[in-house]
Order: sequence, then structure tokens, then C-alpha cells
Amino acid sequence: MKSRFLFIVTCRVSIFITADFQKWMEKVHFPDLHKTGCFKGNPLKIRSLPAGDNFHTITYIHEMNEGEAGWEKYTNDFRSEMKKDFTRNWGENVQSGALSVVATVGLEEEVVLPVTDESHVFPAGAKV
Repeated sequence: MKSRFLFIVTCRVSIFITADFQKWMEKVHFPDLHKTGCFKGNPLKIRSLPAGDNFHTITYIHEMNEGEAGWEKYTNDFRSEMKKDFTRNWGENVQSGALSVVATVGLEEEVVLPVTDESHVFPAGAKV
């Protein structure tokens, strides 16, 4: 059975710029991600309500092209510049949240791959 690699990013976004942030993600960031050739289709977006601290939590789940090879290509060739562009556009209005990559094998098994990037906080055992 073929594995699927899911790229999962959770961002805490100021409630004052949530609409602009989502529009930028859909019109600029996701098209840029697709140009890398490392991602399939459109991501699934999950948005929570404000938690009383003037931030929304938004999670995007995106499937990697070519499984682990796609993740490695993105990490080695594109990720650093994409992060710089993200920070340049959003600064402190978006707190870089959790990032994890999950390899799904069929419907019963999951393998969570650690991502070694100390500028993020990674959830242990993220489930999709």
C-alpha cells in the first residue's frame, strides 16, 4: 500500500488580519507552493474560533507530491525562502505555529516524521 505524506501547518493569526491572511494564503502562498511541484491539489483548511486572546488558530493540511521525496525536495530547495517570504509579509501578526509531516500508510497506520526546525513548536504524535 502506498504511503501519503501530509504537510500540516497550524498558524495563530491576529483576528484583525485573518481575512487578509487567508486571502494571501489562497492567492499567493498556495500558488507559490504548487510551483515547487512538491504539493498536490488544494489544502484542507480548518479554522477555529478566537480563544479570547485576539488570535484565530488556522490549520492547513496539504498532501505532498512524491511522498517523502517531495518533502525532502521542498525542505532542501524551497522551504527556507518560503519561510522568509511568509515572515516578510506577516511578521508578528501571524505566530508561526506547529508544523508536522505525517506519513499515512493505508487507513490504519500512521508514522509521524520529526521536523528538525527549532523555530517552530512541533506537536508530538499529530493525528489526521
